[in-house]
Amino acid sequence: VQAKIDFELPLTYTGNPSLDKAVMADLLEADIPLIVREVVEYRQLISSSSVAKFRTMLERADPEDHRVRGSFIAAGAPTSGRFSARGLQLHNYPRDCNDDPEAVRSEFIEGRKVDNVLPTLAGMLRPSLIGDQLVWGDWSGIEARALPWLVMDPRADAVLDIFRECDDDPSAPDVYQRQAATFGGSRQEGKVAVLSLGYGGGVGAFQAMARGYGVIIEDYKADQIKKAWRRSNPWATSFWNNLHMAAVKAIKNPGEWFQVGRVAYCFDSDVMGGTLYCALPSGRLITYPKTECKLKANQYGEQEEITSLKASRKPKADANYWPRFNLWPGLLAENVTQATCADLLRDTMVVCEDEGLVVVGHVHDEIIIEGKETDQLALQQIMEQGPSWSEGLPLVAETKYGNRYNK
Repeated sequence: VQAKIDFELPLTYTGNPSLDKAVMADLLEADIPLIVREVVEYRQLISSSSVAKFRTMLERADPEDHRVRGSFIAAGAPTSGRFSARGLQLHNYPRDCNDDPEAVRSEFIEGRKVDNVLPTLAGMLRPSLIGDQLVWGDWSGIEARALPWLVMDPRADAVLDIFRECDDDPSAPDVYQRQAATFGGSRQEGKVAVLSLGYGGGVGAFQAMARGYGVIIEDYKADQIKKAWRRSNPWATSFWNNLHMAAVKAIKNPGEWFQVGRVAYCFDSDVMGGTLYCALPSGRLITYPKTECKLKANQYGEQEEITSLKASRKPKADANYWPRFNLWPGLLAENVTQATCADLLRDTMVVCEDEGLVVVGHVHDEIIIEGKETDQLALQQIMEQGPSWSEGLPLVAETKYGNRYNK
């Protein structure tokens, strides 16, 4: 790979050749010979963690019943309370799966030639999780629904109405199509905009998600899409700023609660040198320890900047201090939205267990149970009903059944 990069790069590429992941991604966007592009693409695939997960499955499976245990960490993401994972890392499995995993498995076992080996293996990760009878369901666009639901603004309610309309009539233009219409783009571009720009992100956030959806677009157009999204969703920018203002007010007025939509902030100056709390619709609290608020100059003049300790389940071994991070408006919106979705998942799994459905796995918006085909309807009904605190949040879930976990 290095030889190809050193000797065959055209003059249009001015980057620093190396095997670093970011450099490889930048290289693929340059005007390079086809053979170099092919080598780099395979280098990226080989270095991905997807293929290594098969060995992890074998190493972590119990030799007696072949089950993997201990892979989920409750509240592993400290600022949202979402589950994280270790070992099997089910949260990181690609969603795209092979259409016929049994046929693909037979090809490998029989030693037949398999085209696109590494992508094919990545598409076999989810289907490698098997059971006698599995049922799984996932919520549709849960974060895109939860964010406007938290706002409690008529302008945001209009977005929720679009989701409700499409839930009742799948043939109706969905929120992604309507968003794309605001800037004359495709539905896929509209989907990337909705999913990437809701937390104050800009061109970088849009492009990062676009790559995951196979959307290639110039930075100038991504910037135009960002501006169009913000113009058509003024409730979002208001919500980000109102969250930040409420947090600032809470810090300056310890002991008082400041409401924004369905969440509220309060500051306790006596806990850990000052702790900012955010109360969620479920009643759970997000905790920001050792919070500070200071005036700081930036391109917009002097503004209040909130910082807090950045907690980590596994701090760096050589660290001699706790790092701090900036609680900027978009991050506060992301925290409350993802935390709300985490509570929805957690409380729904409790209901599943209470109703006799055995939960064996989960991702951020998916629940996997071990049951029978007739449990599909029960799982769907539980997921779409939601806990009592989620009243008004439109929920729709799709469930599937099979002996192999699939998309």
